[in-house]
Amino acid sequence: MGGGANMFHKKQSSQTGIVLPTLVIPEYIGQIYVDTLNNGIYIAKSLTQGDWVKLGTGDGGFLSKCRVYFDGNTTFAIGTPKKVPFNYINFDINSEWDNTNKRFIVKESGYYLITGQINWANYKSVGFLMFYRNMGLPNQDSLLMIGGINTQALYLTGTTINYLNAGDYIEMWGMASNGICYGGTANTFFAVHRLS
Repeated sequence: MGGGANMFHKKQSSQTGIVLPTLVIPEYIGQIYVDTLNNGIYIAKSLTQGDWVKLGTGDGGFLSKCRVYFDGNTTFAIGTPKKVPFNYINFDINSEWDNTNKRFIVKESGYYLITGQINWANYKSVGFLMFYRNMGLPNQDSLLMIGGINTQALYLTGTTINYLNAGDYIEMWGMASNGICYGGTANTFFAVHRLS
Protein backbone atom coordinates (compact mmCIF):
# COMPACT_ATOMS: atom_id res chain seq x y z
CA MET A 1 0.00 0.00 0.00
CA GLY A 2 1.07 3.56 -0.62
CA GLY A 3 1.89 5.93 2.21
CA GLY A 4 -1.52 7.64 1.88
CA ALA A 5 -3.38 4.53 3.07
CA ASN A 6 -1.79 4.76 6.50
CA MET A 7 -3.70 7.95 7.29
CA PHE A 8 -6.80 5.84 7.85
CA HIS A 9 -5.07 4.06 10.70
CA LYS A 10 -4.06 7.24 12.50
CA LYS A 11 -5.44 7.39 16.00
CA GLN A 12 -8.22 9.96 16.17
CA SER A 13 -8.75 11.68 19.48
CA SER A 14 -10.47 14.72 20.86
CA GLN A 15 -8.65 17.85 21.96
CA THR A 16 -9.05 19.70 25.22
CA GLY A 17 -7.79 23.17 25.87
CA ILE A 18 -8.30 26.59 27.39
CA VAL A 19 -8.07 28.59 24.14
CA LEU A 20 -10.97 29.57 21.94
CA PRO A 21 -11.53 27.10 19.09
CA THR A 22 -11.03 29.95 16.60
CA LEU A 23 -7.30 29.55 17.35
CA VAL A 24 -7.22 25.75 17.01
CA ILE A 25 -6.48 23.80 13.81
CA PRO A 26 -8.47 20.54 13.64
CA GLU A 27 -6.52 17.34 13.05
CA TYR A 28 -9.44 15.71 11.21
CA ILE A 29 -13.02 16.51 10.21
CA GLY A 30 -15.42 15.53 12.97
CA GLN A 31 -12.85 15.93 15.74
CA ILE A 32 -14.26 17.04 19.08
CA TYR A 33 -12.71 20.00 20.90
CA VAL A 34 -13.58 20.71 24.55
CA ASP A 35 -13.00 24.31 25.60
CA THR A 36 -12.61 23.86 29.37
CA LEU A 37 -12.27 27.59 30.02
CA ASN A 38 -15.65 28.50 28.49
CA ASN A 39 -17.42 25.14 28.95
CA GLY A 40 -18.01 24.62 25.22
CA ILE A 41 -17.93 21.47 23.12
CA TYR A 42 -17.17 21.88 19.40
CA ILE A 43 -16.91 19.64 16.33
CA ALA A 44 -14.57 20.29 13.38
CA LYS A 45 -16.23 21.03 10.02
CA SER A 46 -12.98 21.13 8.03
CA LEU A 47 -9.20 21.17 8.51
CA THR A 48 -9.14 24.97 8.51
CA GLN A 49 -8.11 26.83 11.66
CA GLY A 50 -11.17 27.91 13.64
CA ASP A 51 -13.72 25.98 11.55
CA TRP A 52 -15.54 24.47 14.51
CA VAL A 53 -19.28 24.31 15.28
CA LYS A 54 -20.44 24.48 18.87
CA LEU A 55 -22.63 21.52 19.74
CA GLY A 56 -26.05 22.68 20.79
CA THR A 57 -26.13 25.53 18.27
CA GLY A 58 -27.41 23.74 15.18
CA ASP A 59 -25.51 22.20 12.28
CA GLY A 60 -26.10 18.70 13.61
CA GLY A 61 -25.26 19.52 17.22
CA PHE A 62 -27.12 18.16 20.21
CA LEU A 63 -29.91 20.68 20.66
CA SER A 64 -31.87 20.84 23.89
CA LYS A 65 -34.87 18.54 24.03
CA CYS A 66 -37.14 18.02 27.01
CA ARG A 67 -40.49 16.29 27.61
CA VAL A 68 -42.30 15.93 30.92
CA TYR A 69 -45.75 14.71 31.86
CA PHE A 70 -48.13 14.66 34.78
CA ASP A 71 -49.19 11.28 36.12
CA GLY A 72 -52.25 11.04 38.34
CA ASN A 73 -55.17 13.42 38.76
CA THR A 74 -55.10 16.79 40.45
CA THR A 75 -57.72 19.34 41.38
CA PHE A 76 -57.34 22.98 40.34
CA ALA A 77 -59.36 25.60 42.19
CA ILE A 78 -62.27 26.40 39.86
CA GLY A 79 -61.49 29.41 37.70
CA THR A 80 -58.03 29.89 39.25
CA PRO A 81 -54.90 29.54 37.06
CA LYS A 82 -52.36 27.03 38.39
CA LYS A 83 -49.02 25.72 37.19
CA VAL A 84 -49.31 22.10 36.03
CA PRO A 85 -47.40 19.95 38.57
CA PHE A 86 -45.46 17.72 36.15
CA ASN A 87 -43.94 14.82 38.06
CA TYR A 88 -42.30 12.57 35.43
CA ILE A 89 -39.51 13.29 32.95
CA ASN A 90 -39.54 11.39 29.64
CA PHE A 91 -36.22 12.96 28.62
CA ASP A 92 -34.14 16.07 29.33
CA ILE A 93 -31.12 16.05 27.01
CA ASN A 94 -29.51 19.29 28.22
CA SER A 95 -30.56 19.14 31.92
CA GLU A 96 -32.86 22.16 31.60
CA TRP A 97 -35.92 20.89 33.48
CA ASP A 98 -36.22 22.31 37.01
CA ASN A 99 -38.28 19.62 38.74
CA THR A 100 -38.59 21.60 41.97
CA ASN A 101 -40.19 24.65 40.33
CA LYS A 102 -41.79 22.70 37.42
CA ARG A 103 -40.24 24.82 34.67
CA PHE A 104 -37.92 24.62 31.68
CA ILE A 105 -34.89 26.93 32.10
CA VAL A 106 -33.19 27.95 28.85
CA LYS A 107 -29.41 27.43 28.77
CA GLU A 108 -28.71 28.83 25.29
CA SER A 109 -30.51 31.57 23.38
CA GLY A 110 -32.31 30.49 20.22
CA TYR A 111 -35.62 29.56 18.62
CA TYR A 112 -37.61 26.95 20.53
CA LEU A 113 -40.63 24.81 19.67
CA ILE A 114 -42.90 24.67 22.72
CA THR A 115 -45.83 22.28 22.84
CA GLY A 116 -48.13 20.97 25.52
CA GLN A 117 -51.45 19.33 26.20
CA ILE A 118 -53.82 19.26 29.14
CA ASN A 119 -56.76 16.91 29.68
CA TRP A 120 -59.68 18.22 31.69
CA ALA A 121 -62.31 15.98 33.34
CA ASN A 122 -64.86 13.92 31.36
CA TYR A 123 -67.89 16.14 31.85
CA LYS A 124 -68.92 19.62 30.80
CA SER A 125 -65.84 21.75 31.07
CA VAL A 126 -64.48 25.11 30.04
CA GLY A 127 -60.70 24.91 30.08
CA PHE A 128 -57.56 26.85 29.27
CA LEU A 129 -53.91 26.05 28.64
CA MET A 130 -51.21 28.75 28.91
CA PHE A 131 -47.45 28.96 28.33
CA TYR A 132 -45.74 31.70 30.34
CA ARG A 133 -42.20 33.05 30.10
CA ASN A 134 -40.57 34.34 33.31
CA MET A 135 -43.80 34.29 35.35
CA GLY A 136 -43.60 36.73 38.24
CA LEU A 137 -40.64 38.67 36.84
CA PRO A 138 -40.81 42.17 35.31
CA ASN A 139 -40.22 40.76 31.81
CA GLN A 140 -42.89 38.04 32.03
CA ASP A 141 -45.18 37.45 29.09
CA SER A 142 -47.71 34.99 27.78
CA LEU A 143 -46.42 32.93 24.86
CA LEU A 144 -49.72 31.14 24.20
CA MET A 145 -53.22 30.94 25.65
CA ILE A 146 -55.94 28.68 24.25
CA GLY A 147 -59.33 27.69 25.56
CA GLY A 148 -62.21 25.38 24.75
CA ILE A 149 -65.49 23.89 25.91
CA ASN A 150 -66.75 20.34 25.58
CA THR A 151 -69.32 17.99 27.08
CA GLN A 152 -66.88 15.04 26.95
CA ALA A 153 -63.15 14.87 27.67
CA LEU A 154 -61.55 18.20 26.88
CA TYR A 155 -58.05 17.95 25.43
CA LEU A 156 -56.36 21.28 24.81
CA THR A 157 -53.14 21.16 22.80
CA GLY A 158 -50.98 24.19 22.08
CA THR A 159 -47.83 24.74 20.05
CA THR A 160 -45.74 27.86 19.45
CA ILE A 161 -42.26 28.82 18.29
CA ASN A 162 -40.52 31.62 20.20
CA TYR A 163 -37.07 33.13 20.49
CA LEU A 164 -35.87 32.59 24.07
CA ASN A 165 -32.85 34.06 25.81
CA ALA A 166 -30.49 32.11 28.05
CA GLY A 167 -31.91 32.31 31.58
CA ASP A 168 -35.55 32.60 30.48
CA TYR A 169 -37.87 29.99 31.91
CA ILE A 170 -41.09 28.55 30.53
CA GLU A 171 -43.99 27.14 32.54
CA MET A 172 -47.29 25.55 31.53
CA TRP A 173 -50.40 26.63 33.42
CA GLY A 174 -54.02 25.53 33.29
CA MET A 175 -57.45 26.73 34.39
CA ALA A 176 -60.86 25.07 34.12
CA SER A 177 -64.47 25.33 35.25
CA ASN A 178 -64.45 21.88 36.89
CA GLY A 179 -60.86 21.98 38.06
CA ILE A 180 -59.86 18.31 37.54
CA CYS A 181 -56.80 17.60 35.39
CA TYR A 182 -56.22 14.01 34.22
CA GLY A 183 -52.67 12.77 34.00
CA GLY A 184 -50.77 10.26 31.90
CA THR A 185 -48.01 10.54 29.33
CA ALA A 186 -50.52 10.93 26.46
CA ASN A 187 -52.96 13.17 28.39
CA THR A 188 -51.10 16.03 30.08
CA PHE A 189 -47.59 16.80 28.90
CA PHE A 190 -45.13 19.61 28.10
CA ALA A 191 -42.27 19.49 25.60
CA VAL A 192 -39.58 21.92 24.46
CA HIS A 193 -37.15 21.49 21.55
CA ARG A 194 -34.52 23.97 20.45
CA LEU A 195 -34.69 24.51 16.69
CA SER A 196 -31.71 26.80 16.13
